[in-house]
Amino acid sequence: MFAYTTLRREICAVIGLLSYHFYDAVLHLPSKLMPVAAGRQSIGEPELQRVRYFLDEHKKREPASDLFGVAQGRNVIIISAEALQTFPIGLKMHGQLITPRLSAFAKESLYFVNFHDQTHLGTTSDGEFLALQSLHSLPVGAVAGVYATNRYRALPGVLSQHGCTTLAACAATKHFWNMDRMRPALTLTSSRPA
Repeated sequence: MFAYTTLRREICAVIGLLSYHFYDAVLHLPSKLMPVAAGRQSIGEPELQRVRYFLDEHKKREPASDLFGVAQGRNVIIISAEALQTFPIGLKMHGQLITPRLSAFAKESLYFVNFHDQTHLGTTSDGEFLALQSLHSLPVGAVAGVYATNRYRALPGVLSQHGCTTLAACAATKHFWNMDRMRPALTLTSSRPA
């Protein structure tokens, strides 16, 4: 939230107040007036076929990762703790673990320590989008605000295609970062088999 406020001030300082108001108005025009800016533009069948061809060719060239399939038949739990860094995991103070449950969980799990913040203005929603969709956030705006009505081929949908049940939980209201619209978009199953 503060990063977005700072960015708005910086933009305003560079282009001026009147220009900033014009920029802000264009950025927030309703989707009917600006379908591309609001993420409402869809691609046609030729473009879709091109993307599918590219992905199929990429699959043929790239060998599977050593981690491919290691979670098959197991529960998959992703914990995304905003603002938690890795140093408390395993850290002891006066002989006691600071994060006993997370430290124990990390020992028996795939635990990634070289995970770097790639969120932008969406912070919470960008983190969830990055983890579940493997796509980067937007340079301006938040995916959850601009592209909330898009359909995604995200991890929950892929797991659902393989017979898994998915659940997402967050201690925020359903309207926080459009979670009431984004969660269903991320859990939809694709019409194309995995």
